[in-house]
Amino acid sequence: MESEENQAKNINTIELKIDIRHFGLDEISKLEIELDNLKSIGLNFDKEKYSKYLTIKLPVSLIFYVEYRQKKINFHLCCHQLILTDLSYTSLVKMEEKINAKICNKNPLNKFVHINSYYLVRKRDVKGYDYADRKVLLSSISHNYKCAKIEVGRDYKIKLFENIDIISRGLLLIKSIHNIEYIIYPQDIRSIESHTKSKVVFLENNLHTNIIEIKLSNSSEKLTDFFKDEFNIIFNYGSFIKFNRSVIYNLRFFEENLLEDNIYNDPICGKIEIQKKVLKKLNL
Repeated sequence: MESEENQAKNINTIELKIDIRHFGLDEISKLEIELDNLKSIGLNFDKEKYSKYLTIKLPVSLIFYVEYRQKKINFHLCCHQLILTDLSYTSLVKMEEKINAKICNKNPLNKFVHINSYYLVRKRDVKGYDYADRKVLLSSISHNYKCAKIEVGRDYKIKLFENIDIISRGLLLIKSIHNIEYIIYPQDIRSIESHTKSKVVFLENNLHTNIIEIKLSNSSEKLTDFFKDEFNIIFNYGSFIKFNRSVIYNLRFFEENLLEDNIYNDPICGKIEIQKKVLKKLNL
């Protein structure tokens, strides 16, 4: 019988079967050292003497994304450069079910979704879509600041963006002048700077960019209501204020010691002039 301690450790893990038949002794030794280094964050493995395989219990929290190639499933880890290749011949659909069964339902953005026949990606890690290269931008701040660009087919955008929209209506889809559509969480917007024919969005948490420039055009307005109704969309989140005629700022990032007279020197957005009415409203 498995001990209660081991059962508790295995609640949020999945089991992988790693083929080491073609590894040399040095390769096996190096792999075991790397796996040993991950034991402190929950990974465990077992290698029986003379066995052709390593059995690995991998915590779901360590998975960055999953890639399916030639009936092999490659697990890209969020905390390490190591890629684990599972040879249990599980289909990607079954692996998606297996992983998601181990994820708490309280946060649906932690769930993995299936893209085409090649990838499983965590919803919250999707940061955008590059139309020119047809690549998905992935990044995970909570997972050791890892970034990736993965190639997908034409069906990707419809499949994933609709999936995300169903479970989180508050997300903004913003298309930059570089033809990249970013998935933005309003709470991560540091400020919005409006110009006559464009807007600039400064972000706090996006590993691919922290500045998005958008041109005012018919096509961009069709993509989102961001231009028609930006104040209502943003202000509904309760922490934004209009500093002046052209700048909306997220007060979660406001530090009073950066204010001199009516000039706020933001480390990301630069110098912003604050109108006197706003200063009175903030009791400054």
